[in-house]
Order: sequence, then C-alpha cells, then structure tokens
Amino acid sequence: MPTTFGIDNTLLYVPNSIFNSDFDGFPTLISPLVGLRAFIAVSKWTGDRRTPR
Repeated sequence: MPTTFGIDNTLLYVPNSIFNSDFDGFPTLISPLVGLRAFIAVSKWTGDRRTPR
C-alpha cells in the first residue's frame, strides 16, 4: 500500500502485478524529460508563425 507522510495514499491506487513499488520512482525521473520534449516539439511546430505588423 503506498503511503504519503505515513498516511495511506489510496485515492488513485490500483493494485496490479505489472507496476510494483520498484517502478515508483522511474516516472518521476522521466516525466520532466517527456514534458521538455513536448514543449520543444510544439514550439518548433508553431514557432514560424508570425503575424505581420
């Protein structure tokens, strides 16, 4: 059972056998990289659109 500050964190907890407690820190480490990648992709995709003054 996951805990936060010693209190059970069961709001979005779904017990399963695929993702166990060893996997817990991995998404925390890669999520900033995924967000940065999405930001760069969107900025490159929309960066050339300039409105004339």
